[in-house]
Amino acid sequence: MDLAGGVHAFGDAPAPNSSALFWPGQDVARGITLAPDGSGGWILDYFGGLHPFGTGGDPAPPATVGGPYWAGFAIARGVAALP
Repeated sequence: MDLAGGVHAFGDAPAPNSSALFWPGQDVARGITLAPDGSGGWILDYFGGLHPFGTGGDPAPPATVGGPYWAGFAIARGVAALP
C-alpha cells in the first residue's frame, strides 16, 4: 500500500481488483489489513475510516459499520482483521 491508498501486489500475491488510488496526491493512508480468507481487505485512513478492496477477482469484503472515526483528527495508526 502506498500513502495515497493504492494497493500493489507483492511477490506471487494476487493483484488487487483496482490499482486506483483512494486519495491521489495526498498522504492519507495509514494501514492495511487483509481479510482472513485473503480475498481482499481494508485500507485505514488517518481519521479511522476503513475502505474495502478485493483481490484476485474476488469482490471487496463488506464495508465496516460502527467503528471509531475521528473526523478532523488524523490520529489513526493501524488496523487488524481477525477471523
